[in-house]
Amino acid sequence: MKSGIKKIIFNMRYYIFSAVIVVSPLSSGTKISNLLFGNNLEHVEGDEFYKIEKRITKLSKGIVSVLRFPGGEFSDMYSWVNGIGPISWRPPARYYGPQGPVFSHSLGTHEVIEFCKHIGAEPLFTVNVKTGTPEEARCWVQYCNAEAGEERLNIQEVKNILDTLQMKKNFPEIPLSYFPLIRSFNGAREPFRVKFWEIGNEVYWHQEDEDDSIDYASKVIEYTQQMKSVNKDILIGVSFDARKLHWNDSLMKKAKDFFDFICIHLYGGPGSSPPIHRFYSNKFISKEITFEKGGFFDLFFDAYGDEFLGYPILEVRLDNTLVTQVKINSKRFKRYSVKIQVPSGRHKLSLGFVNDLCAGKNKDRNLYFTNVTIDDGEKKKPIFDSNDEYRILFIDNITMENQLREIKNYLSNYNFKGKIAVTEGGSVCYGSGLYGEYNFEQGKHIGRLKSALFVAGVLNSFIRENVWMYNFWNLFTTGYAGLFRLDGHVRPDYYVLKLYADHVGDDLLNVSIDSPIFEDAHYIQMSDFNYDLPYLDAIATIDEKRMKISLMVISRHPQEGIECLIDLNKFNVNTNKEARVRVLLDRDGKGMEADNEIDPHNVEIKESHLKLDSGKFKYNFSAHSLTNIEIPLVKEDL
Repeated sequence: MKSGIKKIIFNMRYYIFSAVIVVSPLSSGTKISNLLFGNNLEHVEGDEFYKIEKRITKLSKGIVSVLRFPGGEFSDMYSWVNGIGPISWRPPARYYGPQGPVFSHSLGTHEVIEFCKHIGAEPLFTVNVKTGTPEEARCWVQYCNAEAGEERLNIQEVKNILDTLQMKKNFPEIPLSYFPLIRSFNGAREPFRVKFWEIGNEVYWHQEDEDDSIDYASKVIEYTQQMKSVNKDILIGVSFDARKLHWNDSLMKKAKDFFDFICIHLYGGPGSSPPIHRFYSNKFISKEITFEKGGFFDLFFDAYGDEFLGYPILEVRLDNTLVTQVKINSKRFKRYSVKIQVPSGRHKLSLGFVNDLCAGKNKDRNLYFTNVTIDDGEKKKPIFDSNDEYRILFIDNITMENQLREIKNYLSNYNFKGKIAVTEGGSVCYGSGLYGEYNFEQGKHIGRLKSALFVAGVLNSFIRENVWMYNFWNLFTTGYAGLFRLDGHVRPDYYVLKLYADHVGDDLLNVSIDSPIFEDAHYIQMSDFNYDLPYLDAIATIDEKRMKISLMVISRHPQEGIECLIDLNKFNVNTNKEARVRVLLDRDGKGMEADNEIDPHNVEIKESHLKLDSGKFKYNFSAHSLTNIEIPLVKEDL
């Protein structure tokens, strides 16, 4: 741990602290949205959903505030009329060709609405912009939100209409007034009043040129006009590329007055793969290494590049002197090796990108590499040590927050007054195989404590940057990316969302943090990372009645606790009441790698109380933990 020791006068005596957190009584001006604690539910998981419905309903109540449906990529193939009416009327879905798996439509509009009512969540429906039509989207809005009137349709009339729509998709031919009548026939006379809608999922993903962006902008205009023609009060979001902002230019220029919020997807996360260095411009990373003896050594690395008028070149330097250049002539990870001569002693080894070329609009030359090792004739030694995974994981929190700021600046250039929604995000394992193969074992990293701490950092960033809506991916899954396992047991990420949903206040306060930092963090991450990585990250919020302050503190150190001075002296802390402390920790001693796969109670919240004598107090944050401290205030003196 880098030295971060502070000598502070505390109760007229000197104490040594590793960190200091000071909370200001001045509000940051940020009101915290209650839509920040959302989730995703895919319609293809319907059969599994019903097996654990009671348990996840109980555990999600009051925690999940908004639920996105039907996906995900499946929204690009989903027709909502296949998911209404009696189950026997609903055709099966086969999305991956005639030999692919068959999915049922047992989880549809009515079932999702009922689930949302039980858990207290708002639904967010994603309309199909890839294989659907604006008229189909309009009819879904009409089905959900229009008054039914006095007329009735009989069973045969409804069956005929649904059969026709499922086969022919002839939505314009069906009178709009019929759709709420069909809803009433299906058991819901009162409108669902679905407020939030999204046009397409990751539309930008396979669309690389300007014509694709213009086409989507035109579709957004057509979809919003159709959908708001039947309900002008709905709020509509659009796919927004958070990686390549220029892709959104046509959308912003042509359609920004038609939609209400942008929908971005932001992921980061753990994996067993070493850090992948992504170089988008000419830069180097370096690391000092001690060589016990001199000689010739083999340097190995995996690399690939984005080709544009030639391949990227990786340059190897020793003590700032050029050793060699390597042309990276592959579009997927490939093993490269070079021989370098190194004298004994301590030397700085540098690898970098030297021939960047960019002409905009996806005409860009970039470089990516990982798995850097040196073979001294006896064994291959990795350049990076065992804590590098945690460094790169939590650096992702900072780069994600910076990415949000870039997006906000981009939107301000277009004078866009709408909101930012992260409709997919959280922890994902990049280890689906460096070389393209699927590696199920690496997916297990998503369900570990390190993933939960990363997600807590995501929430801190989203709160600081005033994100309006966040939908964690996802509620449950057959893999490792869900809050719930298929047996209904919860993963560590669940407890993070529970702590924030239950205990984050209404207004964000200003916080200053003086914390020790990861050593050498700037050596091992993306080329544009030039910031210290503190072990502690914290936000402070206050409730609307100004009766309590809620601190959320993430301790990212893999092994050591951090003694911290917490200063709330600008507040009148109620010392007649105890502070409440909730800590997310493991009990099996595996630390960052702890999970709930064997023992469902291994990683969970431990509660305690803390007696305070004043607004300035000591607290020791455990290694690899998330801590919530709720401090009572004396209202009348605020």
